Amino acid sequence: MMGREAPWLAKPHEVRAILDGRQSQFRRKVKHDIPPHLTHVRRLTNTNGDEGAVITEHPDMRAGQLAASVWCPYGKPGDRIWVRETHLIRGAGTVVDYRADMDPIDAAGHGAFYGGWKPSLFMRREHSRITLEVVSVRVERLQDISEDDVKAEGIEWVIGYHSRIPLFEQLWERINGPGSWEANPWVWVVGFKV
Repeated sequence: MMGREAPWLAKPHEVRAILDGRQSQFRRKVKHDIPPHLTHVRRLTNTNGDEGAVITEHPDMRAGQLAASVWCPYGKPGDRIWVRETHLIRGAGTVVDYRADMDPIDAAGHGAFYGGWKPSLFMRREHSRITLEVVSVRVERLQDISEDDVKAEGIEWVIGYHSRIPLFEQLWERINGPGSWEANPWVWVVGFKV
């Protein structure tokens, strides 16, 4: 029995890393305001098998203790995610071009010639070319990322760095804004296979 399907807005670097076989995991901020004194996480699964977490103020959940429960919007192991990416449709709706397939300079000219690129948010299911199967879900603090996790995020090694983690930190800040790494938010960590 096939699980549910959900869309995921992928950044161009993620699409390229998936197509190259370098990425098997992604992180996204938990969309829930979690008070800063809640610092411990426990895995949570409901009767439907949905993956989630209880974030508490103490490792042993006690009666009357404050907690936040969150559920993963990307599904559970066995569910599928279809990738939404920046694209344009031409040829009377019969041809789909994907921005991630092009050099940034060529993509700018191509998009201008055909009326502009459509943001990933507006991609319809039938135009998606990548489907992922969720293999794992967990919640953790952003800065708890390991060297192996950064590699699974598709970050390539750069000469002059002793670790890939600073490269991931720079990318996170470029996407999420200054101070977003230092804020150390709770994140969903979703492992997948194509």
